[in-house]
Amino acid sequence: MDETPSKVLGQTTTIKPARKSRVAVKGEPSRIPARDLTVKTPRAVKTESSSSSFTPLAAADINGLPAFIGRTWGPRFLPAVYRLLYESEDPMMLGVVGTDAEVPGKETVAMVQKLINKLYPNTEYTVEWGDVICSRAVSRIGERRSSIAKAEMQVVDQKFDKVKYYTDFHSPNPGEPRTALIASDARYAIRPNGPAFYKVATPEDVCCLPEKDPRYIKPDGFLESRDILTTMSTFIKDFDWKITITKNDKGKDVVDSSCSRLPVGLLAMATAAVERGYKLHTTGIRVSKPLDFSAAHSGTAVAGYITAIKKFTPSRWESMCIACGGTSPGGTPQEIWTDQDGSLDGIREHMYQPSSP
Repeated sequence: MDETPSKVLGQTTTIKPARKSRVAVKGEPSRIPARDLTVKTPRAVKTESSSSSFTPLAAADINGLPAFIGRTWGPRFLPAVYRLLYESEDPMMLGVVGTDAEVPGKETVAMVQKLINKLYPNTEYTVEWGDVICSRAVSRIGERRSSIAKAEMQVVDQKFDKVKYYTDFHSPNPGEPRTALIASDARYAIRPNGPAFYKVATPEDVCCLPEKDPRYIKPDGFLESRDILTTMSTFIKDFDWKITITKNDKGKDVVDSSCSRLPVGLLAMATAAVERGYKLHTTGIRVSKPLDFSAAHSGTAVAGYITAIKKFTPSRWESMCIACGGTSPGGTPQEIWTDQDGSLDGIREHMYQPSSP
């Protein structure tokens, strides 16, 4: 049975970085199919940056590359690779061998081949897993994921470097970490309604109450916490956002992900990374050798946040864009929080619930 949604009027909003002092433009309405957010992958863009959190382009990157790509490797090809990482709905698996033993790296090879065909239409280069272009692209994808995790870890570490987290000079052991306070604040931060995830978190004294309790205060600004925005702004500040709005079969405005460019994968990775950063401090003593930020150790967290992010309404995305520096035109009951290690497994997916129209 054909379940293709009927076509409806669409509306595109482009949100540009505020630093460029441009006004975002709404495109003319066009007829595009209404699609559920889970159908297509939203897109995002990012270039090389001079930030110290990024690996600088080295001569070794270019040496040995085919002539058609060598000079444009840094300014053209790598930004396109990072865009795919940021827009991916499975960013932790991008650049890995995969599960097909007969065709290793099948998905990554197809991705790189598609990029080359688009960016260099006059070449007949065929990508193979392990060749010079594919292997270096895979290396940079891994480095960029690590940079995102490192950036969030530094944000959290700096927070716990504040004076209030150390004993004063009048104490018997001045300058010692206040481990109980650090542990308490770290655990509060990564509650489903905590400040690691929200612009305005549920106050700590009522955060454990059921949502139906009259004393409970709902959090606001999902994934607009300063921790997340600091990293998000660093990685996407040089590029425009594109939100295409259409209507579903109930006449409600929804994001048409097939025509939008939104950093779904980047936002999910940044959120999982900030969760990981706080978990390093939940005992009050920072873990000195954290597990690497990989599909094996962080894939479940990223996938959970992807599910939540794909529920974003157009207004939630516009709010997110503005919070990251763009310009625009125009919680969980206590009984669910039972894991002793503060696990958010099974909770991340449901942390965002769109408001009723």
